[in-house]
Amino acid sequence: MKFVLESQIKLLSVNEAYATIKSGRRIKSNEYKNFTTTILMLMRSHRNAYRAFELAFNPKVHEIFATLERGTPAFYTNAGTISRISGDVPNYEKCLTDCVMIGQIDDSAITEWRMRKFPAPKHCFRLTLEIRERPPKPDWWK
Repeated sequence: MKFVLESQIKLLSVNEAYATIKSGRRIKSNEYKNFTTTILMLMRSHRNAYRAFELAFNPKVHEIFATLERGTPAFYTNAGTISRISGDVPNYEKCLTDCVMIGQIDDSAITEWRMRKFPAPKHCFRLTLEIRERPPKPDWWK
């Protein structure tokens, strides 16, 4: 079973998610609070599909394979190379999964990630979560 969440919003990087206050403590930034609200509103429109996904998941026999595809308009530099401001792909995964995995399934159930970024006219993303049966332990694991 799969759950797909997609939107034309800009994902939040972990680098933008926290602010350091004078005492040195790190707190959630306003950007992170706004991002969380936006993702929760998006999840509300997919609540039936996500609930079916949760009900199909058995933590004793399943694991989750996740794919994150992220489109960004600032992909190439003028020289034709991939721009540094297009971001590190894994930096965008954490904030999104923390917002999406709010129900019965913890994001620790994700055992494999596939991530990619691509040029797009607007910011966008597609997150696909797929339930898979756990494979047997590998031979080298004793």
